[in-house]
Amino acid sequence: MRDDLVDEFYTSFDEFEVELIQSEGGVFEVMVNNHLQVFSKKQLKRFPNSSYEIIKTINDSIDEGRLG
Repeated sequence: MRDDLVDEFYTSFDEFEVELIQSEGGVFEVMVNNHLQVFSKKQLKRFPNSSYEIIKTINDSIDEGRLG
């Protein structure tokens, strides 16, 4: 995942800590506030369709009360 996409998450969600956790083989996880996994390339075996997919997941988590 490109750094500019990660920067977009930081800009969109400055009140939350959004972290890209990388490991070998191109596998990564996107975590919010060090506990809520919002995307896992390892589990889904694919890259996100766009940054919108991850941003929507974070927004849905806020709406559902899992964040905020």
